[in-house]
Parts: sequence; structure tokens; C-alpha cells
Amino acid sequence: MEEPAAGLPGRNGLPRFHLDILYDRSDTIRESYTDVEFTMVLTLGLVVMVIFLFLRNLSATIIPSLALPFSIVGTFAVMYLPQLQPGQSFHDGPHPSPSGSW
Repeated sequence: MEEPAAGLPGRNGLPRFHLDILYDRSDTIRESYTDVEFTMVLTLGLVVMVIFLFLRNLSATIIPSLALPFSIVGTFAVMYLPQLQPGQSFHDGPHPSPSGSW
């Protein structure tokens, strides 16, 4: 984290305070994000390879291979419209997003 205490000056006569970071989880979160990206690319490659092995024709493999990324993007686009979070479904009902808006 880039010095979060630097953005917290004392205001309106309130005393300043000192902020110590006991545990920084940002590195593990970044590593997890990188792992998820790698796993998705690897999975996409393996699925395309299996489709090619079953069809044994490169031109016939291209169409299903292009459908995979579009279906992933479409899924997240549909989830974005009602501001659903991953792991949440339409059956859970409306919940506020982290930003506080519905």
C-alpha cells in the first residue's frame, strides 16, 4: 500500500494520528489475481486443444474457440448490468453494491 496515512491530515482542529500497517494483504491479492488470469488463459488453451483433437479440423475449431471468450465476456456483462458480484446470483435478490448504490 502506498502510504495510506499520508492522505489523512488532521482537520478542523482534530488531532493528527499515526497509522501503522500491521499486515499488508495487497501483495497476496495481486498474486491471486495473476493466478486467476493464468488459470483462465491455460483453461482456454486446453479447451481449444480438446476441441481440435475431437474435430481434427482447424477451420472447424475456430468458431467454437471464438465462442468461448465471447461467452465469458457476455456473462460478466450480464452480471454488470444489475451490479451483481461474482458468486452472487439473480435468485439472491437485490443487494447494494460496495459503492452503496443499487
